Amino acid sequence: MPDAQTSVRGAPKPRLWQLMEHFEPCDIRLPLVPILKNPNPAPAGANFHVLSAASPLKWRQAAERLACYFRREFQYDFPPYRATEEDGDDEVSRDRVLIFGRNTWSRTGAVGIFFFGAVGVRWVEDEDDAPPCWSLEWAWFHPYERGKGHLSRAWPHLLQLFPDPSLAHPLSKAMIEFLRKAGYATPLEKPESDFRR
Repeated sequence: MPDAQTSVRGAPKPRLWQLMEHFEPCDIRLPLVPILKNPNPAPAGANFHVLSAASPLKWRQAAERLACYFRREFQYDFPPYRATEEDGDDEVSRDRVLIFGRNTWSRTGAVGIFFFGAVGVRWVEDEDDAPPCWSLEWAWFHPYERGKGHLSRAWPHLLQLFPDPSLAHPLSKAMIEFLRKAGYATPLEKPESDFRR
């Protein structure tokens, strides 16, 4: 007869903390934020908003939540963006997040925006004596929104805002395939020793 510490088959039962050690909630809750005035205009016809330190805090917090989903999916130690990281920090004051959303409507009009994707862009200086440039650091879209052309439609506008960007590695297979289709000219693969950890 098994006791409280063993399973029916006789193997020791894992303790709750052992079960929870690698557990993270699976649900993805898209942030719903109010429609607010953003001081950073996106190019005409762009399907995204441009966030900076001057953008509404609620929008930056929504971008941080999407960055946390990126961290969780790709098993990074830290999210690539924090809503408050730009406040007073000259090193990241030029950084931007392109955030993709959809207005939600009620009988009385727009009530908010569901943000479902984001692309992080950083200004990178003095890395291996390379000239300063913009760098695409991370991108994450809700799984239901992937493959719907959001990034393809945004790509010309992204290149208009951030000409000739470099890429932060490693890249996912999906991103490599997207960049090949988009005709991105810079080499997509880097040697294993150059990968950021």
